[in-house]
This record gives sequence, C-alpha cells and structure tokens, in this order.
Amino acid sequence: QVPILSQAKDGDKLGEAKQGDKFTILYQDKGWIQVQFQNETAWIDQSAIDITPGTIANEYIASLSEDEQAAVDNLL
Repeated sequence: QVPILSQAKDGDKLGEAKQGDKFTILYQDKGWIQVQFQNETAWIDQSAIDITPGTIANEYIASLSEDEQAAVDNLL
C-alpha cells in the first residue's frame, strides 16, 4: 500500500493505493506523480508504483467555435 497525498512529499494523507489500482496521471515532477483521486488531484511517490501505457484522454475546450472544433477534429 502506498499513501496518496494532497501535495507531493509532505501533504495530508487522502488514502492509499493498493496493488492493481489504476489512476489517471495528470503530471510528473521530481519523483512524484500527480493523479486524479476521488474528484481531486493528489500525489503518489513515483518510486512506489509501476507506470504502464494506457489511453490518453482528450478533452475539448467548450469555448471553441464550430469551425475551430472541426479543425481540431481533423488533427486527431
């Protein structure tokens, strides 16, 4: 079990990651991984987990015009 923290290194403990748990990785910085955890951002020590390739999520910006969105869709 690996602690899930509110901030890298010295944050409050929000929970624990167990073997087999999967998280969406948001950011990586100096040995820490920022993940999505219970509708919040949280941090896990990178040395304590295995990172495997997965699906990259695409989010569309709601303020794009129809023409801008069509241009983005053509790139994907």
